[in-house]
Amino acid sequence: MSKGAPGPQAYEMAVLKAPPSTQAHPADRPDLGFTFATIESLLRCFALLDLDGDGLIQLLELRILFRAFKTGYDENFTRSVLSMFDFDRSGSIEHEDFLSRMALLQHRDPVIFSKLLAKVNSDADNTELTRYTLGCMVKLVTINQLRRRSSLYVRDTPQSTGSGIQYHTIRAAKRAVGLEDSKTAMPTHVQKQLVDERKRTNQRIPWFLYLITVVQVAMVITSLFMNKGIQPIGENLMIGPSNQILLHLGAKFGPCMRPEPWVVAEFPDTFPCPPEYQGTYQPKLPGGECTYYMVLEEKCGMGGFGMMDSIPLQAWRFITPMFLHTGAIHLIINMIFTSWRGLDIEKKIGSFRFMIIFCLSGIFGIAFSAAMTPNQIACGSSASLFSLLAILKIDLFLNWRVVQNPWRHLFTLVAVAVILLGIGLLPFVDNFMQIGGYIAGILSAVILVPHIKISAAGRRWRVFAIICALLILAGIFFGVFYTFYDGQETNYCWWCEALNCMPQGTPWCAGVSS
Repeated sequence: MSKGAPGPQAYEMAVLKAPPSTQAHPADRPDLGFTFATIESLLRCFALLDLDGDGLIQLLELRILFRAFKTGYDENFTRSVLSMFDFDRSGSIEHEDFLSRMALLQHRDPVIFSKLLAKVNSDADNTELTRYTLGCMVKLVTINQLRRRSSLYVRDTPQSTGSGIQYHTIRAAKRAVGLEDSKTAMPTHVQKQLVDERKRTNQRIPWFLYLITVVQVAMVITSLFMNKGIQPIGENLMIGPSNQILLHLGAKFGPCMRPEPWVVAEFPDTFPCPPEYQGTYQPKLPGGECTYYMVLEEKCGMGGFGMMDSIPLQAWRFITPMFLHTGAIHLIINMIFTSWRGLDIEKKIGSFRFMIIFCLSGIFGIAFSAAMTPNQIACGSSASLFSLLAILKIDLFLNWRVVQNPWRHLFTLVAVAVILLGIGLLPFVDNFMQIGGYIAGILSAVILVPHIKISAAGRRWRVFAIICALLILAGIFFGVFYTFYDGQETNYCWWCEALNCMPQGTPWCAGVSS
């Protein structure tokens, strides 16, 4: 025996010294008479239920196991099992808790208990042993509930059902321990995948979101510094700079990103330069004349027109809006959403996958917005954040039977989407970015988000879904960029601007379009 390894006496003393439950009847705490071999057998059963290997059986682990075995138990019953085995009321089941309650099972139903030990000693498959162990736990809960209802020391009426356990659960408990035929079982390889995923998630650090947040905070501070303060609330509710500053820092604006011959045709070849023209990028022509693209380059900032024969082609504006925000409030809203779910998502799927989904969704959302409302100035990482909602929904649908209260989670995700779309009605926050990011996020998540491999048929469907998602994603990327750059005007959607800023025709929305 290695140094520090507990012997049989240590295990038994630990169990005997476990603090008694303040709610348990004295008869529920029999003396333990386990041998060391019995304790080792029971601890093997415990390890099968301890999915993450932390020495505790948590409520989440019981929930996963019950739903994986398709037992049909509701949340109240799952909590009743935890409460029954949580001998010291610590909120989780420890080794001592488990052993003490198994001693109670031996006292109440020695046949079931003996059958469990026989399974362990016969080196049964882990899946079957897990099923038997869960069945023993359920059996003890149901026996205890029926006993309490019939006992004189518990004043319980037929209308008062205590923890809500009904008599029919006894049959389910028998099926769980193999007393009746049961064809449902969680494969061992599925359980191993759950454990491995939990360990990987705990070890990962969401460095990408940390880095993005630092850059976004720095850009908000820079924009306020360049603006020499904040704009009046009537012009920018988000406590931020003017639209001109956002434009100079890389906000989305269609005329800066593509040539628009239909607009150039409305102007003469040259005309007197406006008074505010400073010639930052191109000097005035002889006689103080300017061209349309010279004035536009001054307005857009960031230069680059001269490299393309004075044609606007600032393609980096498909990326830079992801790092900008309209103000401090806009940034705080996105940071709250990021901390609410974004960090957990990155830890679960990995930073590399998360970065690809984040960037693909952001770029497509910006391109979709540029095609639908090219003359509106917009920025923000809303497109990328909407992809997080898409990831959460796909993950929810794939794990619907394992998630606690899935309808509540679905309602929460829908409510968050509605709130963010409502925020998109404010100036400079673009709803088309968010919608585009959501579409690309769903397709990217289908391709990149890892899943639990259950069967060969499931893997084939997964490959089919990935191929379809790749084709659709490539198609919509080609379609939106072709639409934007085909030389035809796309600013003909009369209701698109209303979807981005309301009410139209007010100073509130006047600064958004140019």
